[in-house]
Amino acid sequence: MTSGSSPGSLEGGRSLPEGRRARDVTLLYEALQRELWALIRETLADPGATGGPGGAPLTQLGQVLAQEEEADGRRGPGAARRFRARWAEAVAQVAGERLEEAARIEAEAMAGRLEALRARLREDMGAVRTRLAPTYPPSLGAFGVYLRGYHGALSDWLRKATYHWLPLADRYALLYWHNQVYPREISGLVNMVALENGQLGPLLPAETVRTLEDECVTDVKVTGGEGGRVE
Repeated sequence: MTSGSSPGSLEGGRSLPEGRRARDVTLLYEALQRELWALIRETLADPGATGGPGGAPLTQLGQVLAQEEEADGRRGPGAARRFRARWAEAVAQVAGERLEEAARIEAEAMAGRLEALRARLREDMGAVRTRLAPTYPPSLGAFGVYLRGYHGALSDWLRKATYHWLPLADRYALLYWHNQVYPREISGLVNMVALENGQLGPLLPAETVRTLEDECVTDVKVTGGEGGRVE
């Protein structure tokens, strides 16, 4: 580098155009982001990839997130890169992919798909609690981020399931899972209420639940009470 040149200069004193420099930085961060999100996907599919608590890959991700959050405080709102928010979005996206994958391999009956979702949720959140979350800096609240991601992804799955007509048995299965299975087996497993102070929100809107319940009652009356019980 010639005398008097700056770190952002080219050889011979010609300055690197500011627009090109900004584009290069953007491309660098986009490539880094893709690598980080791939790491999230890989470590959920194989929690052992972290090497256990303190495993290098997620530890490095956590360090980058913490550093970027600190840097955002200096950059100001207009220049903030919001890596922490993008991390949460990536966790939610991967959670949705894993739930969809689990439900797809089951039969068409709603009860089978819901059981697959239950098993995937228990497996993944158990891995997050014991192996993945401890590798992040505590300040990031990683367990809560994964929990909200899975809760939101499950909510999306259930809402989409109600967009089209469901047979009576499927409606019963969905309502029973929503009202009984999820609160008992999933919420109890991860202690959601204590962790989030009720801020996760409902899986389904109250209006949707009431509509499903009313449809079940109507169908049972029409059929004389046959063919709807799931207990």
